[in-house]
Amino acid sequence: MAEGLISSTSIDMIEDVSYGCLTELVERCMVQVGKYGSTKKIKTCRLHDLMRDLCLSKGNEENFFDIVNFASTASKAAPIASYGKKK
Repeated sequence: MAEGLISSTSIDMIEDVSYGCLTELVERCMVQVGKYGSTKKIKTCRLHDLMRDLCLSKGNEENFFDIVNFASTASKAAPIASYGKKK
């Protein structure tokens, strides 16, 4: 939505289209459902590890983002990915 991949004049319409895209990704086993909410809609999701590897590889190939790994003894934070990398 924020990246302009889905466009519409109505916020409700954008959310419906976005949810439809998410369910299609789930049906194609590209995204895994973590939890369903009380309304039976997807509440959380995650990428399959093989899909994540593919996304990282393609993103790096296209200079789409950088991955920054912060080493810290106090916390075990996940790596941060920032997109919109300049060529």
